[in-house]
Amino acid sequence: MIYLAKELGLRPLAVHFDNTWNSTVATENIHDVLKNWMLIYGRMYG
Repeated sequence: MIYLAKELGLRPLAVHFDNTWNSTVATENIHDVLKNWMLIYGRMYG
């Protein structure tokens, strides 16, 4: 879906709800995906 959105010239928004349950590895993976796809990112704390 992200690939198609980028191909169509759209700017997808990624939102992450951080309830402090994520491991360090999970958080690093989220940041890697965001950086590689150059996504707009919003982080919400719960």
